[in-house]
Amino acid sequence: MKLLDRCYYAVTALFVAFGVGAYVGFDSKTAAPITLNLPQNGDRLSAVVKLTLCACLMCTYPIMLQPVCEIVERALRSYRASPVAINAGRMAAVACTAVVAILVPKFAHLMGIIGALGCTALAFSLPSYYYLRLFPGTTRARRLALYAIMLFGLLGGVFSAYLSFSSMIEEARAEEAAEMTSTAAITSVSAVVPSSTTAQHTADN
Repeated sequence: MKLLDRCYYAVTALFVAFGVGAYVGFDSKTAAPITLNLPQNGDRLSAVVKLTLCACLMCTYPIMLQPVCEIVERALRSYRASPVAINAGRMAAVACTAVVAILVPKFAHLMGIIGALGCTALAFSLPSYYYLRLFPGTTRARRLALYAIMLFGLLGGVFSAYLSFSSMIEEARAEEAAEMTSTAAITSVSAVVPSSTTAQHTADN
């Protein structure tokens, strides 16, 4: 087995094991990100995990943003833009991601849906599809294995997106119910206070 194949199967097994472990451990209460399910009472291990995740995000963010910057810069160069304009375009791309993260409500649910549809396809379906297109003469057993991985990625992505949508709807309903309960309680208090005041005045007279 070639080294690339070993890496591919190892990464696939790692993704599957992590997803299954998180769901077995927290079931439908699995949060996005998963660090929200860790103890929040100052546990040192949780702090180490969160710091490691922050470092990972800081290292992967430039890699994820680089294709976007290349597309923007290629478009700017077609208009003979100056280096200042190209750098401004890169800064605008970074600023857009920050604005989206700050202003979009329920950002965790949005990331869950993006991860379910995008990351699952990138991890399982697309690599298998590209392999089949690049190496059409591969063996029948390997083709069947790749088709199975593609199907697994598709079904897993759809199921994960469904769970994210369901969680978002349930949370919205819970917030609406809590708001209605709070409004009803305030209305009841407002109705009781004038009645008590009137009764007190009557008793005084």
